[in-house]
Amino acid sequence: MPTYLVKLKPLEKFFFGQKHKFNEDDSVNYYLRSARFPQQTALLGLLRYQYLQLAGTGIYENNKIVNWREADALVGPFSFNPDRNAKNEFGQIQSLSPVFLMDTKEKGNPTHYFPIGRRYQREGEEDKGPYQVLELDAKGECLSNYSPKKDHPHMWASAEGTPISEDDFFGVDCRVGVRAEKWKKDKGSPEEYGFFYQEFGRFKNEQCTVHTDSDGCEVEPEKCVQEPCLSLCFAFYYTCSVESKLPASEVVFLGGERQSFLMEVEDADKVKDAETVYQEKCDEVLQTLPKSPTHSVVVLLSDARIEVDWEAVSFAITEIRDFARVIVPKTDINDESIKNISSRKHLLAQPPLELYARGSLFYFADDEKAREFEQLVRKANNFHKIGYNYTHLIPKKTN
Repeated sequence: MPTYLVKLKPLEKFFFGQKHKFNEDDSVNYYLRSARFPQQTALLGLLRYQYLQLAGTGIYENNKIVNWREADALVGPFSFNPDRNAKNEFGQIQSLSPVFLMDTKEKGNPTHYFPIGRRYQREGEEDKGPYQVLELDAKGECLSNYSPKKDHPHMWASAEGTPISEDDFFGVDCRVGVRAEKWKKDKGSPEEYGFFYQEFGRFKNEQCTVHTDSDGCEVEPEKCVQEPCLSLCFAFYYTCSVESKLPASEVVFLGGERQSFLMEVEDADKVKDAETVYQEKCDEVLQTLPKSPTHSVVVLLSDARIEVDWEAVSFAITEIRDFARVIVPKTDINDESIKNISSRKHLLAQPPLELYARGSLFYFADDEKAREFEQLVRKANNFHKIGYNYTHLIPKKTN
């Protein structure tokens, strides 16, 4: 089964949804902030939609499925459901790797970045020195030299070896707006009833001297399509049962605000699946990470749903992330209930889930216990298949 590399290059600011906290009465101000990465379910949805778009008028017309049998074979009968007892099947799409970061500035030799957790601390005066690894003591009770006043960002690594803060990749694009419907309903001033503040995400790319579109016309920076403005991107691998017909390059829309991305698809491997290709590339980059003399360490390469025995874990540095989900069961296209979204509210309400965030770290007394933990985490097949529950083991340092 062939495996492909998909690169998503933002053509403008982007907004990836996450759980938002509103005021108690939902009537005054609220604050919306983009997640830095798309959920794996969003990437799966993007692929499924692109497959349907290319399916032909006999299967997908006017943004609707007209032949369920053919559509099921192409992209599967259901969206992802973590609670489904049976395996989630997505037609020709077999599996996805976790999303990661890539810099394509060097043609033919892109730089891959993978998460390595928050076990690093900025040293030096005013936190301007290099990042140092925090070691866990032999008893597994505390991190040596840890200071709550120091900077402990999410860190990433490439083959170059020097850890990079996630903050160095991402910028923020702040916007102020008005909830028009809320304003009209309450008949108040926009400042009183409908105001909101929204933070979009951006990559901190090096900028071109003159920004141009695909036709060579000068445009605003957010619409520039030339390198190096498009050097940083999101990337993931996916495996399909038959050769992909996705175009090598096209503009797609992704995220809560349907922002535009340049989606590039290229061959990665004709035999190995997405998990194998991703893990090999990741291991190649992360094999040089510093090892602990006292503990084996498992770092999450993706968000993960973990429901295993914690007794073997000596210490953990974790962060919790909400898993947003909308479950819409397969419905007959002639059913009148699907024509009005207001009549489908019962399909949208699903209990929230919490995942451990990528970069979370788990410490173990030895490599054997760490490997057992990895196997248990990966057995959550419903999640692992689409790029969740991926890990990397940093073995204990040997003398």
